[in-house]
Amino acid sequence: NVFSGYAQSLLFPILEIVISQRWTTFNYFVRDVCTLLISWGDKLVPSNERERDYASQFVNFLMKHCLVNRSDILRANIELIRHLLIRWKKNIHLDKRIIIDLIS
Repeated sequence: NVFSGYAQSLLFPILEIVISQRWTTFNYFVRDVCTLLISWGDKLVPSNERERDYASQFVNFLMKHCLVNRSDILRANIELIRHLLIRWKKNIHLDKRIIIDLIS
């Protein structure tokens, strides 16, 4: 991981790119971003209000768009979200309406 040493300074720009695109799907690029963020592990924690806000928007986006018809992709999407939630649970705010919509 050549860029892992820069994880904290790259967090905001990466999240900003994904959020600014206004995508409506959990696409390959978004999956790659999730994998990258997860691979950086404990080095990467949203540390200021702006990063926490963008990380929250990012995870809410993932949850909102995780449902797909293929069960293997759905499981992979849920697994990516789970790993991010484990790492960031103290630093993000989840939109509970998304969760309620998913289970109802």
